[in-house]
Amino acid sequence: MADGSRNRASQHRSQFAEIFEKHTIKKKIRAQVIITWLCVLVLGLVIFGGIVVLLTWIALQPHKPKYSVDYASLSNLSISHNVLNIRMSFNFTAHNPNDCIGIYYEKMEGYAYYGYQRIAGAYIAPFYQGFKNTTILRPILTVHSFVLEEDVARDLALENFFGGVELRLKLFARVRFRVGSWKSGHYNMKVSCHVKVQMNGGSGSFKPKRCRVYF
Repeated sequence: MADGSRNRASQHRSQFAEIFEKHTIKKKIRAQVIITWLCVLVLGLVIFGGIVVLLTWIALQPHKPKYSVDYASLSNLSISHNVLNIRMSFNFTAHNPNDCIGIYYEKMEGYAYYGYQRIAGAYIAPFYQGFKNTTILRPILTVHSFVLEEDVARDLALENFFGGVELRLKLFARVRFRVGSWKSGHYNMKVSCHVKVQMNGGSGSFKPKRCRVYF
């Protein structure tokens, strides 16, 4: 009798284990199916988003803004004991070539470099540039008692003596793009220009230069 009871108990445990194992396998299969469908859904959304972005890019054909320096003038330059005083004025032409994309310039700074040293800087007021719009920026940089590195002071004085000063002009901007009512996130933009400027020169003595634009 005892052996029979033990056999029945063993059979019950075996049946229970078999049922539990089948239930566990079904749960695993169900979980795998759900995970597979979730992966398919996510992949489909990614592909759909990529297609939307591609079609939008093709439709809008976005182009970088175009910059040039059309006028530059230096005046009141003096260097004494490596201390610089100077007044610089520039006209930048900023052109938005896009048909459907506006540009918000939320922050902009302009700097002038001679050699490796930055010698002047100025803030430029924020502005919005619409489609196919051209905007003229006229920063004026005035430098008082700015201490130059000795080799920079020597080279600047010598170059000015021979009739012109080569400068690197840079603009740094924080921009957003607008299409209809949609606005993009923020992007950093840099504009770089190399110009040669005559002292006290008028527009006739300056050759306009195209600038490079980077994002």
